Amino acid sequence: INECLTNNGGCDQNCNDNEGSFTCSCRSGFSLQSNGRTCQSNDQCVNSGCQHRCVNTGNSYFCECFNGYTLDSNGRTCNNINECLTNNGGCDQNCNDNEGSFTCSCRSGFSLQSNGRTCQSNDQCVNSGCQHRCVNTGNSYFCECFNGYTLDSNGRTCNNINECLTNNGGCDQNCNDNEGSFTCSCRSGFSLESNGRTCRDTDECPTAGCQHRCVNTFGSFYCQCDTGYSLNGNGRNCDS
Repeated sequence: INECLTNNGGCDQNCNDNEGSFTCSCRSGFSLQSNGRTCQSNDQCVNSGCQHRCVNTGNSYFCECFNGYTLDSNGRTCNNINECLTNNGGCDQNCNDNEGSFTCSCRSGFSLQSNGRTCQSNDQCVNSGCQHRCVNTGNSYFCECFNGYTLDSNGRTCNNINECLTNNGGCDQNCNDNEGSFTCSCRSGFSLESNGRTCRDTDECPTAGCQHRCVNTFGSFYCQCDTGYSLNGNGRNCDS
């Protein structure tokens, strides 16, 4: 009777028919158990030589590596992956390769954010001592002054610019320096134009108070009297 024809002779894997009997056997990588029928996987990993992890497949095995490593061509050794070589490891600034891993860091003046990759500029202006304005550049800063001032050699203090020292500030007549600015003005007998710099002659005659005649001059005026009159000492009235 060929017992193997019925339910594989009750064998887990191989059924071998013999004259008047039968035996069970197992495929490579498995061992026949004491009941003579069941096959149990052998531990192929015992002498695998895997550096990190061994995965038993019953009749064979394969090696695996921890995260941050790649399997060598010999199928056993694990080599470190330099994550920094690909897209700088996803780091915003500095990528530092470690054995099996990597870390991101930031240049001076920046702080690493909670995501471990992004760098945010520190506020260098907090203790800058700039008198007017501070410009934060991430890893440093510089001071600026308002219009009408120049930065002192100490890099922080702002000194007033006397615009009147250069071309009279562009003023036609008088230049008046103020803190951080300047204004133009005109001498008596002149009026400042709308451009704030040019002075034009003022015709004082309409309000001069001359009794007879008024003669406007550049920047001034004088009174005249009709024939037979003389100008009073006040410069305006005429005496007969």
